Amino acid sequence: MTQNKSIENKIDWMFERDLSTLSCHAAIEIDSLITDEYRGLDSVQELSDMLSQKVIPLEQNMDSFLLLDTTAMAVMRYAIDENRSYEALTSMEDFTISAKSILQKLISTKDKYEQNQERDTEELTELREFCLALSKQASNYQLPLYDVNSKHPYKC
Repeated sequence: MTQNKSIENKIDWMFERDLSTLSCHAAIEIDSLITDEYRGLDSVQELSDMLSQKVIPLEQNMDSFLLLDTTAMAVMRYAIDENRSYEALTSMEDFTISAKSILQKLISTKDKYEQNQERDTEELTELREFCLALSKQASNYQLPLYDVNSKHPYKC
């Protein structure tokens, strides 16, 4: 039983580490899109997929809310608060509205580029700044590597 609990804790930690890395890569891809050095938007797609599964349910049923990652929600909330482009969040409804708006922008960024539509540099800059804030906040929440792989006999 403790073995399963240990594996679950490592999986949660891996999600946070991946969120930090993935959002950093997404910021780099968006920046390259702004500067016309397009290399692809794979990380932007993966980040939007991850956020839609773990943080922002696109379906409004109770089961989707039960599967949410509350730590990732907190990380995203702090990233939104850090980014001055969005209004201050005072309720869960405000968070949901802002988070869905950001998710829709992430999804539409790849779609707009694939359809060769005109790019909104201001919106892309806001998304890049959000991704950087998300990366920073996610890295604040991840466990240090030595805590996860500690060999000390008295550490849990």
